[in-house]
Amino acid sequence: MPGQLVFFALLFGAMYVLMVRPQQQRARRQRELIAALAVGDSVVTAGGMIGEIVSVDDERVTIRLAPGVDVTFLRGAIAQKVTDDGEPALGSSSEAPPDIVDLNHPDDDGHDLGDEHS
Repeated sequence: MPGQLVFFALLFGAMYVLMVRPQQQRARRQRELIAALAVGDSVVTAGGMIGEIVSVDDERVTIRLAPGVDVTFLRGAIAQKVTDDGEPALGSSSEAPPDIVDLNHPDDDGHDLGDEHS
């Protein structure tokens, strides 16, 4: 009987360390991110839109997605900040698999079918 009790205690401890604790840390980091949002920050929304914050209030954030395109989001819709360390943003064309056509690349006409018909 005491052996089973020790087993269940160890099992509970392992579940806490492997599942509950990391989730708590992610939630804490997300709360800190949302609390620290400021005008001028480049961010990615939960929907994948990338833009720059142009105004912030208690519940909402207005993001400029393109010149003349300002969209208002709830603070909780901000997924991450984009850093200016020279690294490409997640999902950029430099990380695309080779079979994906990069529509932003000037040398790629989008008509490569893998064979050479001239």
